[in-house]
Amino acid sequence: MLNLKLKNGALALLGAFLCGLNADAVVVTYEFENGTGLDNAGINATMTTNGVTITTVEIVGWDGSLASTGVVHRTNIISAGNLGVNSKTTPPNAGNDARDFDPGEAWVFFFDADVYLSEIDLASLDINSVMTISSPAFSTMVLNDDGGSADVYSLSNTFVSAGTLITFANTSAESTEVESHDFRISSLTVDAVTNAVILTETASGTPYAWLDLYFQGLETTEDYLLAESSDTDGDKLTAGEEYLAGTVPTNATSVLIVDSVGTSDTNQVVSWQSVTGKCYSIVVSTNLSDLSKDWKTVKNNIQGLETQTSVTAAVTGATSAFVKVGVEKREIYLLIGQSNMAGRGPMEAGDMGEIEGCELFNFSEEWEPATNPLNQYSTIRKDLEMQQLNPGYGFALRMHEVRPDINIGLVVNARGGTNINDWEKGDHYYEEAVSRALAAVEDGGRLAGILWHQGESNSSQTNTYMGTLTTMITDLRTELGDPDLPFVAGQLEQDDVTPEVKERPINDYIILLPTLLPNTAVATTEGLTTQDGTHFDSASQRELGRRYADALMSIE
Repeated sequence: MLNLKLKNGALALLGAFLCGLNADAVVVTYEFENGTGLDNAGINATMTTNGVTITTVEIVGWDGSLASTGVVHRTNIISAGNLGVNSKTTPPNAGNDARDFDPGEAWVFFFDADVYLSEIDLASLDINSVMTISSPAFSTMVLNDDGGSADVYSLSNTFVSAGTLITFANTSAESTEVESHDFRISSLTVDAVTNAVILTETASGTPYAWLDLYFQGLETTEDYLLAESSDTDGDKLTAGEEYLAGTVPTNATSVLIVDSVGTSDTNQVVSWQSVTGKCYSIVVSTNLSDLSKDWKTVKNNIQGLETQTSVTAAVTGATSAFVKVGVEKREIYLLIGQSNMAGRGPMEAGDMGEIEGCELFNFSEEWEPATNPLNQYSTIRKDLEMQQLNPGYGFALRMHEVRPDINIGLVVNARGGTNINDWEKGDHYYEEAVSRALAAVEDGGRLAGILWHQGESNSSQTNTYMGTLTTMITDLRTELGDPDLPFVAGQLEQDDVTPEVKERPINDYIILLPTLLPNTAVATTEGLTTQDGTHFDSASQRELGRRYADALMSIE
């Protein structure tokens, strides 16, 4: 009988994708230095700081005249970094500082991004001076000098959308005293929002809404990260891990834990607390001296039952072992293209059976243990008898070798003989690829990349192929909701290429893909062989798949 020791824990699910874009505001402070865009400048002048631009729309003179009518009013930067207005004619009682904001003068401008007005620092603000800030976006603000020494005023984080006009005006009563009731702007601080979509989950994929159910008062990104990493119920799982496990982070009895291991003939029955909607794996290590290695998956793709799940698993070749049950992490890859991606390499004895750590999306839009041929469930394939070994097999083997804790989900939807124009947005093959990928993600997992092999039907169209390909990649990324989705293209065969004859000139263009679009890579085919001058043989298909995996991991 095996002496099985129990080990609790969840397999970490890392790298979940963002549902939203980062909308944390960027603090932008405009320091009005000599020589910058608003120094001695009229309407349409600009000043950019941290990527956010101010544009002057109007300058109002002390007498109410407008620069937009041709009157030469200017904004000016004076006295070591202070912004003022210089009317065409000198205001009454301006003295030597005609370039201040004198009574009646105003500056009208807008930002090219959504901003929250934070604070303004006014220099030389005289007692009884009044600055009025107005805009269609908010109620008018009036800043009065109270005679104190501080000239920094809060603008109450007032929101103003991009392109909305804002007016800074000196609305003080005219004074008979020289250089009285005027001021300058030393600096203006705003919080600029470069994206209007807010974060909806942490970088590890824990939804903010889920954290809000169990933790009160979460407001900032830091608040959510601290909540995610906390273990408030003391069950040795963080809140983020409990989200992955489907357990409650504030209830110590709600936890992913192995309850028992029993013997059934030569097999072991492993039971653990589980929930529906989660997929589990059982891994075993017989190396009792070093639990950091030698873990082997003995059962995966186990659908959880409510309260408890029990599974019979074979553990052979040892008298004792550690057992670990974890929630599976599924990374989904879309494999599309023509015949080499569909697979034409003859399957050999070693290619049969379930592929460890890999699942295949089937016609019922469910996951099942992956077996060759991987293109068997393509909704656009030719006859099933034509589907043989494709690069997905070597890809899955290599990914499992490097990342044994990750379950690879393959959505293979290729068809031989297709032209790249058949894969453009709106065409049937393209739309089927998008539909299948979205359905697979909905069934559970993270879309982690696209593998593409096509071009035999376009091998001489070097002038147009790459433009069509990059457009297709951009369209796929948009429709699949990830503008940075990794994309790996494979070169065509090269075994009949000589220095004198370029049978596949398009290969010289495919290799340039990473220079045209970010987060792309190429699986090269140098040294690989074909069975008929077009289709890779079995050994080369396995090796090409490994090259796809290495290329993908080079992006990440």
